[in-house]
Amino acid sequence: MSGADAVEDAAPTSASKHQRPQNAVPPQPRTSNGEDATLAQLRHSRVFQAMSDAVIVCDLQGRVVDCNPAAESLFSTSLDQIRGRHPEEIPGMPSTATRADEVLSALQEHGRWSGDIPLPHPERAGETIGTAASSVFPVMDDGGEVVAFAGINRDVTAERATTAELARTAAELSHTASRLSMAEQRWRKLLDLAPNGFVLLSPESRFQLVNPAMCRIIGYSEQALLQMGAADITHPDDFGEELVLLGQLMSGRIERYTFEKRLITADGRTIWAQVAASLLRDDTGHPENILKMVEDVTERRLAAERMAAIIARAGDAFVGITVDGLVTEWNDAAEQLFGWSRQEALGQPLGPLILPPHRRPLYLEEMHELLRSRPDGTRDRPLEISALTRDRHEVKIELSLWRNHRSGVGSDGEFYAFARDRTEAVRLRRRQEGVVRAQQAIAEVELSAQKVMDAICEHAAQLTGAHLAMVEVQEGEEMACRACNEGTVVLNGIPLTGPDLVQALVGARQPFAGCLSGSSITQNASLICTDTETDARVNLEACRSIGARSMLVVPLRRGEAVPGVVKVIGDRPHQFTDEDRATLELLAAPFGAALTNAHSMEATYRQASTDPVTGLCNRAQATTELDRALLRLYRRGRRLTSYLAVFFIDLDRFKLANDTLGHAAGDRLAAPLIRKPGSGPASAWP
Repeated sequence: MSGADAVEDAAPTSASKHQRPQNAVPPQPRTSNGEDATLAQLRHSRVFQAMSDAVIVCDLQGRVVDCNPAAESLFSTSLDQIRGRHPEEIPGMPSTATRADEVLSALQEHGRWSGDIPLPHPERAGETIGTAASSVFPVMDDGGEVVAFAGINRDVTAERATTAELARTAAELSHTASRLSMAEQRWRKLLDLAPNGFVLLSPESRFQLVNPAMCRIIGYSEQALLQMGAADITHPDDFGEELVLLGQLMSGRIERYTFEKRLITADGRTIWAQVAASLLRDDTGHPENILKMVEDVTERRLAAERMAAIIARAGDAFVGITVDGLVTEWNDAAEQLFGWSRQEALGQPLGPLILPPHRRPLYLEEMHELLRSRPDGTRDRPLEISALTRDRHEVKIELSLWRNHRSGVGSDGEFYAFARDRTEAVRLRRRQEGVVRAQQAIAEVELSAQKVMDAICEHAAQLTGAHLAMVEVQEGEEMACRACNEGTVVLNGIPLTGPDLVQALVGARQPFAGCLSGSSITQNASLICTDTETDARVNLEACRSIGARSMLVVPLRRGEAVPGVVKVIGDRPHQFTDEDRATLELLAAPFGAALTNAHSMEATYRQASTDPVTGLCNRAQATTELDRALLRLYRRGRRLTSYLAVFFIDLDRFKLANDTLGHAAGDRLAAPLIRKPGSGPASAWP
C-alpha cells in the first residue's frame, strides 16, 4: 500500500476540530534513512499536534497562519477564529508587540528570542491571569529562506501536566495527511529547539525518536540512543518502580504518570530527571508508542535537598500546612518547640495540635485573608500568638506565614510558616515595660516620703510577683518597716489585707544584726534568701509570723550611704530569681533618688513652717492648719455639732526675761517649756 493509500484509509470518517480537507496525496520520496517521507511527515505532524507547549505560527507580516491544540486550549480560541489576525488583536493571547525591538534584535543576533510575557485575561482588558515563557524563532524552507515565525509558549504559572491531552490529540490526528512536507521541516525544528528532552519509545521501551535536548541531557548521540532502551540509561534502583507505573499505563489503569528518577549519563554520572509519560494507541486501542518528556532537575533536586537540610536544622520551627489545615512539613525545631514528633504531626490538623481553642478562628481568618487579598502569598509582618505544646503548656510564638503557589492554577497551594518561641522575649519585654512604668510612676508621685515609699512597695511587688513588699530603714540598732503594699498576709495566724495589713506592719521593728535587711545594708549588696527555713541570715521567727519562705533584699542608696532597703517576700521557696534581683537593682537608683528628694522637700517645708527653737508650727503654718481643720469639719457636715478647740498659752513675765537677759537666753528658757512632748527629731530616712 502506498503512503497516500495509507493516509486515505486511516483518515477519520467524521469531521473533527482539527481535521483538514482530505485530498489525495501523491507518492512521496524517500528520506535519507530510507523511510517513506509521507510517513515521516505524518509522524512529525502528530508530534506538533501533541505538543504540550502552545505553538503559534505567523507569516512574515505577523498574522497567525497556524496553531496547535495546546495554543487553542491555553488561549480559549480556535484556529478558525485567529487565522489571519495579529496576536495583539486576539483577546487572551500574549503578544511581543511591546517588545518588538528586543525580539527583532535577538532574532538577528541569535536566531531566536526567549523571554517572559504576561497572559492577558480573555475577557477583561488590561488584566492578566499569569505569565507565559515564550520562545520565538524563524521557520525556513529548504532554500534557507525565512517563510514564517513560530512562537512556543508555556504557561509557567501552573506547570500543569498535559501529556494525556497530548497523547489523545496525537492519536486523534495520527492519520492526518495534509501539509506533510511543511510539517516535516517545521516540527522537526520545534523538537530541535525544545529545551527539554522528548523521546518516543516502542511498547517495549526501545528508543524510536529522540531530540537534541535529550542527547544533551544524557550525553549519548542520537544514533547511540536509537540502539538502546529506557532500561539502559535508568538507575537500577529506580527501574523497578517505573516498571510498575509503566505496567499500569499499558494496561489502561492510569492515563499518564510523572516520575522523578535517576539517569546514568554516557560518562557514568548520575543525574535526576522528571519524566512525564503517556501512551499513544492505534485505532484498535493497542499500545503504539510511549511518549515521554524529560526534564533535567538535578540542580533543582540538589537545591531542594539542601534547603530541606537547612530547614530541618533551622533554629526556628518550620511548619507546612494545606489549605485544609493539615500538616505537611515539621522540622526538628518544631518537634522541640511543640513536643510532637514529625511522625505524629504529619497529616494532623494544625489547629487542635498547637492552637488554643480561642485562637483557631483567627488563624483560619489569616489564611483566608492571604487567599483573598495577597497575590504574592506573604503577610506584611509576623503574627505574635499564643500556642500550646504537647503537654498543653502555653507559649508565645512569632509566626511568619506565607503561601506557596506551586500547586498550580485552580489550586490554593500550601501555607508555610516559621514559628519562633517568643515566650522569654515577651516576658522580658513585659518586665521592661513594667520597669519603665515604675520609673514613671515614681517620678510623678507627690514628693512625700510616705507616698514615695508606698509606690516603691506597690511596683516592687508587681514586678517580682511577690505577695508582700516593704521598705525598711535603719534606726539605731534596729530595722524599722516604714511602708508596705496592700497585699494579703496571715500575720500570726490572723489573715490581714489592705489597710489592716499596712497598719499592722508599718512601724514593726527587728534587730539590725539578726536580719537579712541588716546584712544587705552592711554588705551594701542585694541578697536572696531561697528558703527562710534553712537560711541562718534571716530572723526565722519574724519570717514565720508573716508566712515568708523566700526573700529578696535590695539596698536603697543615698549617695554613698545605705539608709534603707526594699524587701520583697514570697510565700514559697526559690520564688525569686537573679532576673528579679537585676530588676530591683535597676530600680533601686530611681527609688533612692525619689525618696531622697521627698525627704529633702519635707525638710525644706519643715524649716519654712516650724519654729526653730520649739519645733512647733509658726504663725503662717498655724493659720494654714486652722483653715484645713475648718474645711474638714465643713466637708463632714458637722458645722453645728462638731467643735474645733484653739488654745492660746501666755507665759507670764516672759517679756521681762527677754528684756533683761536677751533673746538668746529667753529662747533657752522657753524651749523646754513649750516643746511638744515626743516631738524630738525622728526620721524614717536618716
